[in-house]
Amino acid sequence: MVVRRDGDTAVSDYVFDDRHVGAPGVAHGGAVAAVCDDLFGFLLCLVGAPAVTRSLSIDYLGAIRLGIPYRIVARVDRREGRILFVSLTGHDAEGSLSFTASALFLTVSMERLLQHAEGGPDLSRALLDSLAATPPADS
Repeated sequence: MVVRRDGDTAVSDYVFDDRHVGAPGVAHGGAVAAVCDDLFGFLLCLVGAPAVTRSLSIDYLGAIRLGIPYRIVARVDRREGRILFVSLTGHDAEGSLSFTASALFLTVSMERLLQHAEGGPDLSRALLDSLAATPPADS
C-alpha cells in the first residue's frame, strides 16, 4: 500500500487484485476491511501517538471490483482523551462512493504497543530510541 499525506488526511490509490477475491471479480469484504484498517494505521502517524483498533465498521455501498483503482481517504474526525474517532471514504475510478468506514482507536504508550514484540524489552527499547531520534516526515 502506498500512502501519501494530503493536509490532515492519509490517501491511497489502491487496486484490489486476485489476492483479494471473494466472489468472481469482486474483493472479499475482509480484504476491504484489512485495507481500511491499514490506512487508519498510517493516519495515526499524523496524530503522532501510537494507538490500537478498538472497533471498525465498514459500509459496502456496492461491489468492490478487482483491477480498478479506488481512492481511499482517511481522516481523524475528533479526539476525546485517549479515544480517536476516524473515518474514511473509498471512491471508484469514476468517482462513485463505493465504501465507507469508521473506527475507534485507543491511544497507548509505545511500551504497551511493543510489549509483545519478538525480541522483548531490549528490542522495544531500541525501537523507541530509534523513533525518538527520527524527525517526523511531512508525507
